[in-house]
Amino acid sequence: MNAAIQRHSIVLQRIDITGPKTAGDINRFSVTSIFSECLNLEALYIGPYDHLEPFDHLEAYGHSEYYVTLDSVLKYPWRCTGLTDLRLSISGCEMPPVDPGIQPYYLRPAPIALSEAETQHFVRLECLYRQIGALTALRHLWLDTVPLNSQGQLDEGAYDINLSFPAMLNLPDTATEGGRPGYLDHLSGLKQLSWLEGSVYAGTEETKVTMGWAEARWINQNWPRLSQANFFSHQSEVREPFAWLYKRRKEDGGVLPYVVVAQEGYRYQGGMR
Repeated sequence: MNAAIQRHSIVLQRIDITGPKTAGDINRFSVTSIFSECLNLEALYIGPYDHLEPFDHLEAYGHSEYYVTLDSVLKYPWRCTGLTDLRLSISGCEMPPVDPGIQPYYLRPAPIALSEAETQHFVRLECLYRQIGALTALRHLWLDTVPLNSQGQLDEGAYDINLSFPAMLNLPDTATEGGRPGYLDHLSGLKQLSWLEGSVYAGTEETKVTMGWAEARWINQNWPRLSQANFFSHQSEVREPFAWLYKRRKEDGGVLPYVVVAQEGYRYQGGMR
């Protein structure tokens, strides 16, 4: 794969990487070649197939569980800045485990004391979010965090839609010194974004705490074209700030955020009522 990518890197406009469930992670060098050498790339798909447009063209390839590692996507700066469609499954993004009796970072009172491992992990995650935020032509973003088990294999339910990336979709808590980190501002350049799918669930234990009115107002202001996002798995979960977001968009004649509902192994899409 490396040779083929390098040979055609300047002219490649679209790359689909799919395969059987046992595919596992992609060769690190292949990934770094894609991000650092494919300057004219417009669409990149690495991850499992789902039936939602604009990714339904992957049906012909079957179901894939390819994924990349956080280390591999951070090795070099991304030079494929013309991407309009990105489907990426990434392992190694979940927070490091905490010692017994220690609360998750988002529940700790300010000033929040982060461990060395947590501090370094947030540095790496912020680099990822900055890279994504630099893709200002992006229209469709499907981003999955892929948990691995202790053997380094795909964990059961690795592509569960009810996951989220740490601190990606919340603003930093600046009201108090040493408040919670948040990196949503790094995505403010995605003015063309219309689809946001994958591990962007606003109902995790973390995002229930970190995503609220400030984030809903930010989304309304900074992502004017957003028409679909699976922030919730059922309409009954939609919290007041996001109900306001729907109402505000409707009143302004803009596009409407969607709720994706999981039921009996299928995924349905429908606007909030």
